[in-house]
Order: sequence, then C-alpha cells, then structure tokens
Amino acid sequence: MARPPGRNVPVSAPRGLVGDFLHFGQKQANVTIGKRMDLGRVVAARALAEPRPSWSAIFTKAYAIVAARQTVLRRAYMPLPWPRFYEYPLNVASVVLQRPWHGEEGLFLACVRSPESKGLVELQRQLRRLKEAPLHSIKRFRLARRLSRWPRFVRRFVMGLAFHLIARRRARHFGTFGVTSVARLGADAFHPISLWTSYLHHGVISADGSLWMRLTFDHRVLDGLAGAQALADMEEVLNHEILDELGTLRFTEPGAKPFKKSA
Repeated sequence: MARPPGRNVPVSAPRGLVGDFLHFGQKQANVTIGKRMDLGRVVAARALAEPRPSWSAIFTKAYAIVAARQTVLRRAYMPLPWPRFYEYPLNVASVVLQRPWHGEEGLFLACVRSPESKGLVELQRQLRRLKEAPLHSIKRFRLARRLSRWPRFVRRFVMGLAFHLIARRRARHFGTFGVTSVARLGADAFHPISLWTSYLHHGVISADGSLWMRLTFDHRVLDGLAGAQALADMEEVLNHEILDELGTLRFTEPGAKPFKKSA
C-alpha cells in the first residue's frame, strides 16, 4: 500500500515570532551554570501561605533583589554604533508565558518593572493577569501580535534596532533578565537560547525541598564567578527575605482571596 504523501505546513505567526527571538538569542555568547539550592524551609512556608504565590513570582522577586544589588546583572552588551555595555537603572523582569494564539501555544514576554519592590501578593496578581487576561487587553501583547504580521525582514530590522542599538527600548520590550520553567511538567531545560544577559530557569523541586537552579548568561557581560555568586546570593535571599515575607501571608490583606493551589 502506498504511503500518503507529506505536506508543507506554513510557519504560523506564533512560531515566526519564536524564530525571531532565537535569531537574536543565537548571537549571544551564552553559557549555563547551575546550583543545587536547599529550599526546604521556603517550600514549607509557601505551603502554609494564604494567598499562596507561584514559584515564578517567588523566584522572579528573589533574583530581582540580587540584580538590584549587583549592577553587572543589569548590564547588556550593545554592539551598535560601537561595542559597549549599557547599565540599566532598574530591573525589568521578562517572564516567558505560553498563551493560546491562532489555535496553538504562542510565547509572550510578560515584562514587570522593579519586581523586587513589589510584595509577593501584588507580583502574583500582576503575573496572573498577564497569564489570563485577553491578549487584546495587554498593550505589549497587542504589539507582539501586530509585529508578527509584518514580513520577516521588517520584523527583524525593527527588533534589531531595539536589541542592538536603542538600549532603553531593549529593556522595555525584552526586559533586563528572563525567567521561565518547564518544571511543572517534570522537565528541565539545560542549555536554552537566551535573549537576556541573564536567564533564570530551574528543575523540579525534590521531596526534601532542594532543586537545581540554573542561570544562562551572556559571557561577554558576566564571568562564571559572577554568575555563581548571583545564584549563591539568590539562595540567601530566598532563605531570608523571601522566607520572612511568606511567613506574613495569612490573609492579612482585607478582602484577600487565596490563589489557586499550584505544584
């Protein structure tokens, strides 16, 4: 019996935009390091917290606290019009979200300014809105969908201006550091392609509360020791500032409602 022929499948708007992200990420000198963190007390405190913040909110705030203290983590390599580092005055966290778009899952960059200055409850609410609100109601997501309809060379020219030349627009549209995880599906990313100077991702949390936290960074900006120090400092922040804040979450806010329980 003759086998049915294959078929050509056009590149959809969501996949085209991902291809653009990878195009610019591949131009960086990315290196990944990891640290096994002991977060048993944080896991226990989060289990008792109401409202219960997501791990994305917890890790985003913890790393933002570290980046606010270490200026090198807020730098980006800008090759045009001359090679230089641009140091941002504040953090813009870029949390990678999957949202349904054109019948498939699209990737969107949910940018949050100065997450270290927000409470975990406020940060969780902001991330939940970016995850659940209609795409057309979020300006940054509307811009991404509009950009995806342009020819590829036009998209990459416009994105290239922000990524290589106009530092302020780079932070506004891409963020100063990235955060993502596939741990909820029991998986881990070891060497992702990163758009940012530093990109935080982690593995599954073990029964004893430990996990592998990984940092993919642009070696043109950071050395391995600086990346390792950032992870060590993040573990300290999680086991002190973040642990203390989790201990205060006991429906202390008027009208506060618990978030959906997440693993």
